[in-house]
Amino acid sequence: MGQSMNGAFRRALEDGDVSRLAELWRVCRPRLPQPRDDREARVMLHRARSEAESVTLAKRLYSHAWLAERGLPSGLPEELQPPAERRESVIVSAVGIASFGPVELRRDHRQYGNITNTPKPGWSFTDVVGFVSRRLAVPVGFDTDVNGSALGEGRWGAAMGLSQFVYITVGTGIGGGAVVDGAALHGLVHPEMGHLAIRRLDDDDFPGLCPFHGACMEGMASGPSLEARFGVPGRELYGTQLAVAMNIVTSYLAQGLTAVTRILAPQRIIVGGGVAKLPGFHEIRNEAVTSELANYPGLAEHREPGFVSPPDLGDRSGLAGGLVLAKQVSSGQVEAVDG
Repeated sequence: MGQSMNGAFRRALEDGDVSRLAELWRVCRPRLPQPRDDREARVMLHRARSEAESVTLAKRLYSHAWLAERGLPSGLPEELQPPAERRESVIVSAVGIASFGPVELRRDHRQYGNITNTPKPGWSFTDVVGFVSRRLAVPVGFDTDVNGSALGEGRWGAAMGLSQFVYITVGTGIGGGAVVDGAALHGLVHPEMGHLAIRRLDDDDFPGLCPFHGACMEGMASGPSLEARFGVPGRELYGTQLAVAMNIVTSYLAQGLTAVTRILAPQRIIVGGGVAKLPGFHEIRNEAVTSELANYPGLAEHREPGFVSPPDLGDRSGLAGGLVLAKQVSSGQVEAVDG
């Protein structure tokens, strides 16, 4: 590709001129399949961008941003690749999905594998397992995002070697997943720990944000509740405001963690999520949990700093859990359900 052609390519990219980009593709890659529409032009554009020697790293980053801002893929996802290319580089034997909820996990239920009545627009009653298993023709392991995070931490993270533990995320919402005797806990529905009832602090008149319960743990201690209280996202709090926010959040969270401790008797509780990354969160939380437990039942393990801990895998706990779910279903440890 000559220097002048590279310049034309970059200008078309910067202008977002898909028709011009498709025309350039035809000139530069005449022997390859030609784009039939704008979507195929963008796919081929990605290849040409990657190959053009004069497209600097900055230009490549710009092109990825240009696509992302328009809701378009910034790479070559599986569904946009030509069928002949889909399985040349990777052989997929199983897929694990740790999904936001609520989800249907009863394997004998007709809606197993569905996201159910979620408030997320466009996702209610989406058959996630059926869609993926039909498209890829492989078994699919499926669970909640927090159960997935718990499984990931159990395999490679903060709960390695333990058989009873809980993972709780404190972010845009609050959710919890439990592993009991090495398996994720399911029942009539998956646990909804974020909606545990809590005592309101004496000087707190905040009504709570939960649309169902108002002042449950999620309604009082999630990221959106912090923003509603203080007028800015939690990550922008500092000084006195941050100290006040941490005392509020950890006080309410400690009530929920104490309830979980007494009901499920975990060997460890792992707390992750965006709010848990705020400065001082884990130190203040440990003090709050110790105080809330009030030395009952008096186990030395409950007073150890690691009884409630951050995730060792950080933001990758859920991804690791997806691998565990895929392994379970591919090995026959969990039976696959046809999509």
